[in-house]
Amino acid sequence: MSLNFKHAGKRLYDDLSWARDLSDAEWCAFLSGELDLAGRTPPPMPSPEFQSSWVGAAGLVALTEAMIFLSRMKAGMSEAGSPLRRDMRVLDFGAGWGRFYRILMRDVDSLVAADPDPPCIEMCRSMFSGGEFLQIPLLPPYPVRDGEFDLIYAYSVFTHLAAPVFEAVVREFVRIVKPGGFVAFTTLPLNCIDLFHEQGNYKSVMDQISFDPMSWHAKADAGEFLFLPTGGGGCLESPEIYGWSWIGRPYLERALQHVPFQILAMESLPGLPQEFVLLRSLVALPQ
Repeated sequence: MSLNFKHAGKRLYDDLSWARDLSDAEWCAFLSGELDLAGRTPPPMPSPEFQSSWVGAAGLVALTEAMIFLSRMKAGMSEAGSPLRRDMRVLDFGAGWGRFYRILMRDVDSLVAADPDPPCIEMCRSMFSGGEFLQIPLLPPYPVRDGEFDLIYAYSVFTHLAAPVFEAVVREFVRIVKPGGFVAFTTLPLNCIDLFHEQGNYKSVMDQISFDPMSWHAKADAGEFLFLPTGGGGCLESPEIYGWSWIGRPYLERALQHVPFQILAMESLPGLPQEFVLLRSLVALPQ
């Protein structure tokens, strides 16, 4: 797939110092095309239909949701004594059509977008002149250096991956994030267990695995990883890899016992349909 976005002359997004004078709301409105700024042109957006097919929303609504996540991520880093700096190297893991990339590109000079889906990477390269875009395999290892990133974020990625994939990716994050660096991601809130049951959108799959909301809540409380193997997700078609996942705090605490990550935050946020999680890499394993 090629969208054939063209940029004339020099790169359009070399200097975004002017954008840092905008409020978060103004920046999102500009990027969505709802705010005109004389002499400024936002990166092109995919069609609203394409945006919605990937993230369930489009335009300003989609960007505002992304901003809520990124704002909480930046606040959490500041609370931990290491605010986001322009010289930090950041990985947008599972970048999709670049929803988060376009928001954060005014904040850091070294932002890498990674995705296993070739059309997404081609699209991002077309939309963002001069950016860094990396097609990665479905499973680690990834072609990046040890300790390369100060920050990795993954929105609505671990909400879909089976436990072995999630655990393999976390181990890879241990390798590629710097000691003292951060990992931010989302997981489905546990009330979605009841919502999925009520909606019945995946009834055939639920019947196959004897899905029962009460027992699933009990499993979550007991520290189990919950996975509904639906398949789908573009290049991630296999139900052994892709579906709907719930990562409760009891499971996450157990999974990180022998991994040098500390949970800084795990919470629901107003305006965010998924739970926010922030981890920090430790210099040494917890005792």
